[in-house]
Amino acid sequence: MHYHTTNISFVGVIQTLPLIIIAVYYSEKLASLINQPEHNLEKSKIFARDLFVLNFSFLFACLLSLVFSYNNSDAKGWWLLVIYFITLYGLLFSICFSTIALLIKNHKTYTIIFSFIITVLVSIGQFLPRYIVIP
Repeated sequence: MHYHTTNISFVGVIQTLPLIIIAVYYSEKLASLINQPEHNLEKSKIFARDLFVLNFSFLFACLLSLVFSYNNSDAKGWWLLVIYFITLYGLLFSICFSTIALLIKNHKTYTIIFSFIITVLVSIGQFLPRYIVIP
């Protein structure tokens, strides 16, 4: 009887550990900013809050999508690159969104809703159809 387990390298875990540590560190550091109203915060603090919330949602969604794709051999082999690519893409997107969001007053609700949408869409991406036939 053979048991099939996921072959995850220890080196890959060590290489992605800094991303997880940074995310946990900033979640503790910026937790107080999430509950504060925006009129009490400086623009730089609002930018940092939005940047963290969106970037964390990309990282969390990437990790969820990798958990959901446990049968995918490409995800098993390239999971380290996928995590770094999604995190980099999330960082670039978060910088753009956070810069534009500074122009809107009281946009905390928009940011949280948008991060939830990102988390849902990225994490269930493998369940969505690959091709859509348009008649």
